[in-house]
Amino acid sequence: MAELIDHKLIELPTLYAVGVQLDVPNTGNNPIPAQWQAQFQTGLFGRLEQLPGAYTPDYMGIIHSWPGDMSRFYYIIGMLFEAPPADVPEGCVVHELAGGPTICGYVRGRDESYVIAQAHDLTMARVEKLGYSFDLERLWLLEGYNCPRYTTPDSQGRIIFDYYVPVKRR
Repeated sequence: MAELIDHKLIELPTLYAVGVQLDVPNTGNNPIPAQWQAQFQTGLFGRLEQLPGAYTPDYMGIIHSWPGDMSRFYYIIGMLFEAPPADVPEGCVVHELAGGPTICGYVRGRDESYVIAQAHDLTMARVEKLGYSFDLERLWLLEGYNCPRYTTPDSQGRIIFDYYVPVKRR
């Protein structure tokens, strides 16, 4: 079971996602978990952590740009920066994320894959309840893998996953 335990309405500045970008088909075959493992093995995060100007030390999954018919989306495994880094690691992209009001939902549960799978629906339900809607002018979503909330389970074996949605008032 996953539950939304809290949320914050924050004003995110314009940020820059830096990392490895995947072109992900909207089918049952999800390549994202295997790519996270691959990026840990290649040392991606060690290279990103050396760059100046990180907005947060958290590792992020950045979902963006559903091109055309919505049959696929782009996903960046990386980190967020306050400005585009001068020296982007080889194999990485930089993608600008428009700033503005954003709701971050904190989703807690024991099963990591279930928590991640439920984060969107739980956070969007809170967005609607608060009188907001998804801001389609800022077409991105963020998955926050915070240390220690996500990386270290609590005494009951639960983790907390951060899920960010750009919003506007209805």
